Amino acid sequence: MLGSAEQGTIVVIQRQWIGRSALLAAMLLAAALVLEHQWLFLGGGLVTALTLLLASRTQAERVVLAGAAGATALAAIQAIAPQELTAGNGLALVGLLLLVGMTALLGGTIQPGNRAFRNLAVAAVLLSFASAQVTFLAAGRLSPSVLDAEWLPLAERGAVMALGLAVFLLVRRALTRQHQPLVRHLSLASTLTYVLYLALVLSPLWAGQPARPRVVESAAVGAWALLVSLLVATIRLPNRAPAAQPTQPKVVPAWRVTLNDYLTLMKYRVASLLLVTTLGGMVVAAQGWPGWSLVGWVMLGGILSVGGAGALNHYLDRDIDNHMGRTSLRPLPSGRMAPWKALVFGLVLSVLQFAVFWFKVNSISAWLSTAGLVYYIVIYTIILKRSSPQNIVVGGAAGAFPPLVGWAAVTGNLSLGALYLFAIIFYWTPPHFWALALMRKSDYARAGVPMLPVVQGEDETRRQILLYTVLMIALTVIIVPLRMMGFIYLGAALLLNAKFLWDAVKLYRQPSNQAALSLYKYSLLYLALLFAAMAVDRALLA
Repeated sequence: MLGSAEQGTIVVIQRQWIGRSALLAAMLLAAALVLEHQWLFLGGGLVTALTLLLASRTQAERVVLAGAAGATALAAIQAIAPQELTAGNGLALVGLLLLVGMTALLGGTIQPGNRAFRNLAVAAVLLSFASAQVTFLAAGRLSPSVLDAEWLPLAERGAVMALGLAVFLLVRRALTRQHQPLVRHLSLASTLTYVLYLALVLSPLWAGQPARPRVVESAAVGAWALLVSLLVATIRLPNRAPAAQPTQPKVVPAWRVTLNDYLTLMKYRVASLLLVTTLGGMVVAAQGWPGWSLVGWVMLGGILSVGGAGALNHYLDRDIDNHMGRTSLRPLPSGRMAPWKALVFGLVLSVLQFAVFWFKVNSISAWLSTAGLVYYIVIYTIILKRSSPQNIVVGGAAGAFPPLVGWAAVTGNLSLGALYLFAIIFYWTPPHFWALALMRKSDYARAGVPMLPVVQGEDETRRQILLYTVLMIALTVIIVPLRMMGFIYLGAALLLNAKFLWDAVKLYRQPSNQAALSLYKYSLLYLALLFAAMAVDRALLA
């Protein structure tokens, strides 16, 4: 006989299998709905039947079992339904599978309270279903005879804008209340998907021609799926995030400490952001996806390049790192690693990155990547960082090399478009780093590093942050009339820039560490999303 603990573990495992099976079926059927692909639909139908089988043979909740049975029935109807029933039935099928999957994975019971937020989620789900139906109708997927109706584009835009109001209220409540992290994340994902959906629907007004029907349908189905998932999360999770519980310190194995130290030397968090800008430069240069093989080699070379520069920076700055609270626990100042190991590691990575770019990409990308590395180490770290308050302005250009590398990897040369991408990051760097410097002013002063807040004061730093923000925003927008970007990028850039400018103005008018921290954190997300918007725009509209 199994004890209660063992039985509980088995139930949890069973729920995970049911949940993952249902979510996999939902993804397959959503793809089949948009692409009208029979094999995808067949695979999704089989996984749906498997989900029902798992739910019927385990201790699944009634709602999970009923949902799996309903999804299986809808899948059977979908297989034989006429064209007029495909879109609505398909959306309902995907929604049911998401209900089953999320319920099985989250477990628990229906939570009381949170009625206002839940009602908003229900309204958003209903509006999403209606707007997706109109989108499929406009694409000729329901009744081709009404395609020429004059009211159809207006109906689609009206439905999507009505959905926007519900999504806006949802994300506003999610971010201003102490909701569960999953609820906040789904709210943000729903908002970003909706913005893309709205931009695509309004494309005739922005670009003079409609976006590709399947792209619009993909955005509609994505918004529907995320909002259904959000609704289930609001039903199954408590209103407020649980308070953090004190935990016992864990004994970390030595090999994990060593591995983490080497990853710290490589500045892997910085590397992830620079790789996004590299990929953005590649997609813009290629006016579409440049190919998996090329992307893979460029990403590998980029990781090695950033890692080599980071390790050498750790080696050269180990003396001042010891005087700063933010860096005193790094591998070298803490004494966990000998300095010569960081030096050798950095040199090896630097040589490897050049070899990867030279032999697997092209010579110009190899020289550009190496130039960025040398610029960071020599111009910024050795010369400017300890001698000039303009260290970030001039030395920060090193962080603007990745899109140049990506561009050159695709085209074998550099053009005006690549220089615009370089300039955007060049003007983004001072507001980003000076926001951090405002919070660490005493650390930099103690270490003898002449950062702008230390030398010219906090007021001047905040003024410079606002000035560079305005210049950066102008650069991000001007590339649209130059025909480098389209309406998808423009819509995303306007939203992202509005938030950046708001945070910069707030820091200027109401100075505080909290305002500086908010701008610093957002600036990281801003650059990643801006270059992601570039990639999406060129991949879909080029």
